[in-house]
Amino acid sequence: MKIKGLLFVVIILTITNSLIIAQQCENFDKGLFHMLPDTFPNRINCTDSNGLKQGWWIDYKVKYNPVDRPDELAKGSYVDNYSYGRYKNNLKIGNWISVANVHLIYETQRDNYYYSKDTIMITSKFTLGESTLYYNADSSIIESKSLCTNEKYPIYIECNKKNEKGRECKMKYRDHNIKEFSIDQFDLEFFGSFNEYKREKKIIDKEIDN
Repeated sequence: MKIKGLLFVVIILTITNSLIIAQQCENFDKGLFHMLPDTFPNRINCTDSNGLKQGWWIDYKVKYNPVDRPDELAKGSYVDNYSYGRYKNNLKIGNWISVANVHLIYETQRDNYYYSKDTIMITSKFTLGESTLYYNADSSIIESKSLCTNEKYPIYIECNKKNEKGRECKMKYRDHNIKEFSIDQFDLEFFGSFNEYKREKKIIDKEIDN
């Protein structure tokens, strides 16, 4: 009986040690990050034995300030901004929060990642407004909705790789076409939908509301 019990302990310790060895994590200086939850772990940015990201991660870069700047930035190492959240099998899951970390400390953006069988949806809130992004499994179909702060109507973008080459994406505002463009330009046009096309929106608003 004692031999069986000892064997069980040896097996458990062996499995535990192999898991520890297989998982690679990073130690970090919590003092450089001013808006982490109190329960945030002491080891982050872990990868498993297959090299897949797992658990809590922080995307950041440590910099060095050589001169003390009172009320702004002390001399020494610092992180000017960072984002944190969780990974599962190399995919971001749940809420990811971006933080401005120097002088004025505040949350700049909050993203939420949702996965179904063959799609991903990302909802975001930030200073310029809020958005929803939808991708199918191979990104042959992309849809977005971007609503600027203090505006009533969003801009929609729908992309389908089956559409005519160079015109795979259509941008609409209040069911009126603004432009068509290549799917390769999606990221640029999506971010541009928050601070460009003001003139086009005014023309459409005037046409519909008058």
